[in-house]
Amino acid sequence: MTSPLSETAPIGDMMTALDSAIAADALSIHYQPVIALSSGRMVGVEALVRWARPDGSFVSPDSFVPSAETTGRIVPMTEWLMRRAASELAPLFAQEPDLHVAVNLSAQHFESERIVDALADCFGHAGIAARRVHLEVTERELLHNRDGLALSVMTSLRRRGHVLALDDFGTGYSDRTALDRFPFDALKIDKSFVAAIADDGAPDESLLRALMIANVRRLSIIAEGIEQDHQARALAALGVQYGQGHFYSRPVGIAALTAYLAARR
Repeated sequence: MTSPLSETAPIGDMMTALDSAIAADALSIHYQPVIALSSGRMVGVEALVRWARPDGSFVSPDSFVPSAETTGRIVPMTEWLMRRAASELAPLFAQEPDLHVAVNLSAQHFESERIVDALADCFGHAGIAARRVHLEVTERELLHNRDGLALSVMTSLRRRGHVLALDDFGTGYSDRTALDRFPFDALKIDKSFVAAIADDGAPDESLLRALMIANVRRLSIIAEGIEQDHQARALAALGVQYGQGHFYSRPVGIAALTAYLAARR
């Protein structure tokens, strides 16, 4: 019999197990540091949900997050993540007033104003200001929204003080349209552009076009998937402000994150 935590398990079985994991507070969060490329200083983290099997291995997010999105579980799962992240990060944020946490949103979060109040409830009660909670959304999530509600929700989020980032920039068909229609503050350059940087630091033309678009709109730029030193150096030379990737740190639990920050001080 296939385990409900197997990547080959039926979606229904996996989602039932996910419901139980959320209710039992059995998920966990790993945090990937975001680094200022010019100084090497850690400026924030991206919060990523993790689902452990009994043997200590993890269920691949690629196998359960898309199903959580299509079945609506992404909403309670994200709210669980926000509550846990707020609780875990509050002591660290009290000591480091310039850190931020990035949370990924899905299409379902733009179907009502629920996410606006949920963010205030989760992070506000922990004493974490809205300006320190960055929200990432991909172009494909926005394309699902046809009634204009996404713009209303995003405007409300920005009014509260949240920073909005367009994730996976450069992989969609109408990234520029998304930038024209929605109030973004930052772009996250897709890791495929970073991987294409040559050993001598020469960037791919697609990366240069993406950076030009960001610069014209005066948006902050975060590069994902930095794996090697030459990539970090090339991105910094091109004016990219921030980056994340295994070159700096894999996503880690809160204890390892606290130790990582202490070591970088």
